[in-house]
Amino acid sequence: MYAIIDTATRVIRGLTTDPTITIGSTESLVKLDTAIDLAPIGQTSFWKLDGNNQKVPATLAEIDASGVDEKLEEGKLEIRKQTYLSSLEILTNDGSLPANLKNYFTALLDYEKN
Repeated sequence: MYAIIDTATRVIRGLTTDPTITIGSTESLVKLDTAIDLAPIGQTSFWKLDGNNQKVPATLAEIDASGVDEKLEEGKLEIRKQTYLSSLEILTNDGSLPANLKNYFTALLDYEKN
């Protein structure tokens, strides 16, 4: 069995039996001596490999840095989107901008909201 891990944090992204699998540029393939189970235990849902390739709980910072938590990543994307839309809203209401720029930002804001 092989673990596909985030190279920087060693958080486990998946398991495979195929040693020739194509992995991402930020990932590493680690051969495991014994099979491991990634099922959640208590409040621990994400695992990493320690220096001895043993499964241990990943910290919140490691989970965040590795990008394995889809809900967390969706939340971060939504925050970035709302910040972007707020910036466009500010620009459309900026009286110091030329009309053509205000029109551009208004059209962009309308497009992004739909």
